[in-house]
Amino acid sequence: MLSPRHTLPNLSGKIETLRVGMRQKVTTYPILLSVDFLFFLYAFHAAISIRYWFAIDIAIRYRYRSYPACSIASSDSDSDSDSDSDS
Repeated sequence: MLSPRHTLPNLSGKIETLRVGMRQKVTTYPILLSVDFLFFLYAFHAAISIRYWFAIDIAIRYRYRSYPACSIASSDSDSDSDSDSDS
């Protein structure tokens, strides 16, 4: 007959490893939720968004630069329409 020592696994080592792992994970949360880190995320997201808005604006202006009827690309579309209506 087998002794209980051979039939049951030794869980004390696994439990201690789990406790150490939990302690290590908990210590990283304050860094990820700190005000400085959240501000960095916000500022980085804003910088990326602004960069892509400018890229879209430039692409639209480049695409429609040769179409004077399309006022989306002309920065002085009001002055163009005024000069056309006067003549």
